[in-house]
Amino acid sequence: KAEARKAAEAKLLQSELARLKMQVRAGGSLSPRHVSPVRRGARLLEAWTGAWRGAENAGAEAVEAAVSPAVRRDCIALSLLEEEEEAGRVRCVCRWLHQPGALGEPVGQLSVGSHAFVKALGEPFLRVSPVSFPFGGAGGHPMLASEEAVLYAGELEVGEQGEVVRWNNCSGTYKAADAMCFQTGLPLDKFWALVPGGPPGAAEPGRHWVSAGGVVMRRVLRLDDAEYEAVRARWQAHVGRLCRRDSEAAACRALLEQASEERVEAVGQYGYLTRVGEGDGPDGGVATQRMPSDTLAAVAIGRSKSRGRMWR
Repeated sequence: KAEARKAAEAKLLQSELARLKMQVRAGGSLSPRHVSPVRRGARLLEAWTGAWRGAENAGAEAVEAAVSPAVRRDCIALSLLEEEEEAGRVRCVCRWLHQPGALGEPVGQLSVGSHAFVKALGEPFLRVSPVSFPFGGAGGHPMLASEEAVLYAGELEVGEQGEVVRWNNCSGTYKAADAMCFQTGLPLDKFWALVPGGPPGAAEPGRHWVSAGGVVMRRVLRLDDAEYEAVRARWQAHVGRLCRRDSEAAACRALLEQASEERVEAVGQYGYLTRVGEGDGPDGGVATQRMPSDTLAAVAIGRSKSRGRMWR
């Protein structure tokens, strides 16, 4: 039964990831803020070995019953606050952490520079070293979690206004895989992934960084969220101008809108994009899987939340 459960969970995750990819591929018509996130079970990273514990050992029940790692030396509990007046800007809110679960007095502001951090299971904040280093050279991870298993580890660079500048997965104690970086809760558009093996043959300007110690990192997303939104708005403006000038383009757009709406309705009424799978349902019966209508609309042409119209 345990194997069957794990297989079912893996299949569900793959389905959710496929849905998410289709939503994101709507690109110019769908804001990332309107994409439904995928939920995954937590996984724990062992110190020094880089081994991950399976999701079955760190699921929802484990999170609720988690015992936080000991704190060898006072560190900082850092939470993130997104600035309302400036989209994409994330500010750090800090308090001293003297022992697990015991938050102390507020910290005025972290020193400018890169700080070692770990994300521990069951804690809604990052454990951060108060000492700053140049980006790519932060240390102190063993002290933050007593070399016990964590969700993730790396460096967080803080700017002069207490904002998150960028972060990475550089840590000698915890060899965190790129694919699990979502467990930090940090914005992916500011993530610089460690590049093993030294500088690439053709480094792309603005995408690669080499620290003073020779650590090579790559910015995983070319644009941050604010830049992405700006480009998306420009693209929509181009489409609008094209349709105003070209009647054929406007007619094509209108036809695509109608066809998209019909397929949205067909999902519920006729089982459009539904598959029949044997042995997937309760007691080995037949199960069907339907794509959410909002996903289909986004993939076909995109729907604006503000006006409820296509390509507006």
